[in-house]
Amino acid sequence: MNNLMELPKRLQKLREENNFSQEKLAEELGVSRQAISKWETGQSKPDIENIVKLSNLYMVSTDQILKDAELPFSIANHDITQKRNDYRKIIKILVLIAGITLIALVFLVLFPILLMKFLRGS
Repeated sequence: MNNLMELPKRLQKLREENNFSQEKLAEELGVSRQAISKWETGQSKPDIENIVKLSNLYMVSTDQILKDAELPFSIANHDITQKRNDYRKIIKILVLIAGITLIALVFLVLFPILLMKFLRGS
């Protein structure tokens, strides 16, 4: 029960750590700024849907929001490493697509010019 009483402080701390104003967070969640204020002052509590949204937005577990449960460093570190690897794969794919697109564009522009020169030269 003690952890639930600390929920307002935890919500405010997470919001501030993630550089959100109450207004910006409210916009992200699709609630009013007053709702965020009430959560942080303990006048009301976010529903489960908003807890899940906060979890996704802050990239923390719902347990970390509700109970201030810390993830073991190795699990948290693994998640960050996995996300970095995923982003690197996406970037490599995008660079490959951009390169292929560039080659295709060069070919489409230069091929007709070269073909005309070849035909005139014959």
